[in-house]
Parts: sequence; structure tokens; C-alpha cells
Amino acid sequence: MDGGNSARAEGTRLSSGPISVGSSKVGGASIIGGSSGLGFDPAQAVVQFSMVGLPRPAPLARKIKMSAALFAALCLTVALLVTTAYFIMGSIPLLILKHDTPLDARFVRGFFNTYYVLAFVTATATAISFASAGRPGLAAGAAALALIAIVLRKKIIPKMDSLGAQIQSNYMDAIPGFRRTHIVAILINVAQLAAIVWSLITLSRPGA
Repeated sequence: MDGGNSARAEGTRLSSGPISVGSSKVGGASIIGGSSGLGFDPAQAVVQFSMVGLPRPAPLARKIKMSAALFAALCLTVALLVTTAYFIMGSIPLLILKHDTPLDARFVRGFFNTYYVLAFVTATATAISFASAGRPGLAAGAAALALIAIVLRKKIIPKMDSLGAQIQSNYMDAIPGFRRTHIVAILINVAQLAAIVWSLITLSRPGA
């Protein structure tokens, strides 16, 4: 009887004593527990996450900034596409003109001059947006379109001005020369349109 009573007393003393829970690590987290008279208390556990071995997430503000820049680049690319397509559709019917009067030459010249200015502005803004969104390849393509618009404006427009003056002087070769310049400008615009469509297709691919 004394032995049984001693065993029960010893069991009671052990069960009522404090139980200490040490610290353990799970992955990159450390779980630190406290002491409790009845056992481990989950409310007292503190989970401390260390960044060692864990991927550091990108700041939310940076993600928002890149998303906004990419959205702006997409909108500007569409604007560049619309601008180029509009002037292509507008310049092709102008081929029905005989180009035999200075008025026709001035109208066609002003039409292409307006296009080159708008193409330069929209392509430059598109390049800046793509660069801000972290798309250097597409940014370089848009910058190339802006550069092409500058070069064409410096080459095509003065040539149209010269041929227009020759048309006014009744120079016979001026009319076919002006028409050839008109056609070359249209073909270059078509090539630019193809490049813009390609960039939109690339941008719309999953994971692009």
C-alpha cells in the first residue's frame, strides 16, 4: 500500500510540474514556446520567420509600377498601330491623283509630314513605356520606329518639296518621280505596320 501511494504521489507531482518547450526550426522559421503548468500553450508560441533560405518577394510598389508602365506601353502601341494604319488607308487612295498640279503635291506632302510627326511622338512614348516596364527588346523596336520616322521626314518631305516645285515648272519627269516617292513612302509604312503588329503579338503571348 505504501508503495502504491508513493507511486501515485510521484505521478501527481510529475504531472503537475512545469513542462518546458524549447525552440525548434521548421524550414526557415523558428518556433519558440513557453512554459505552462498544464503543457504547451499554442497562444504563447511565437513564429519568427527569417529570410535566410527563403525567396525575397518583390516590393508591391515596384510590381504596380511595372504593371502600369506595361499597360501604358500597350495602349501607346495600339495608338501607334492605329496611326500607321489610318495613314496607310488614307495615303493609298491619294494615288488616284494625277500629281500634275502643285496643289496635289502640297496635299500629299502635308499628309505624310503629319504622319511622320505623329509616328515619332507615339513611337517615342511607346519606347519610354516599354523601357520603364523592363522590356528592353520592345523598347528598342519602338525607338527604331521613332528613328525611322525622323529619317523619313528628312528624306521624303524635302524630296516631295523638290518634285512639287518641278511640277509647277512643268518638268516632265517630276510627276512620275513624285508618284514613285509616294509609293515608296506607302510601302515603308506597311513595313512599319507589320513591325507594330508583331510587337503586339509578342506582348500578348503568355509569359511574355
